[in-house]
Amino acid sequence: MRNVFYVLFFFLAAAIFSNCGSGSDLDQPPQIMLGQDPCDECRMIINEVRFAAAYTTADGQRRFFDDIGCMIVHHNKLHESAARFWVADFRDGRWLPAEKALFIVGSEIPTPMAFGVIAIDQEEYAQGQPLQGRQVSFKELLAMKLTPGNPDK
Repeated sequence: MRNVFYVLFFFLAAAIFSNCGSGSDLDQPPQIMLGQDPCDECRMIINEVRFAAAYTTADGQRRFFDDIGCMIVHHNKLHESAARFWVADFRDGRWLPAEKALFIVGSEIPTPMAFGVIAIDQEEYAQGQPLQGRQVSFKELLAMKLTPGNPDK
């Protein structure tokens, strides 16, 4: 009887732990610890949320970045299957799904790794002060060949 209890306990514990970190986390914005978490591309510590970006791989792993350009370079280099991309709104630091953001690209935009890319909420863009730079969608941004200091390509 004691062995049956242990077997049941093992399967119950396995079922509980196998559900940790699955599915529902994909729809939750990342939780970056500023001043502690490193960028997965350049390894610099992430210090400013308004430039930050992240994505979740299809198998649930999180990738964090200090610059949107780092995220694009990293993803294009590794070709990981990404379930969701996130970017921080430059104006207020709110996390936005990347497909709902408008990206401003320009060499005069100072970002941590000099990629010159910021994200803002598409719906709120018309209400705010205009930002200098070229406006692109996330799909267009993914297709760009970004390099630090030369975002205008």
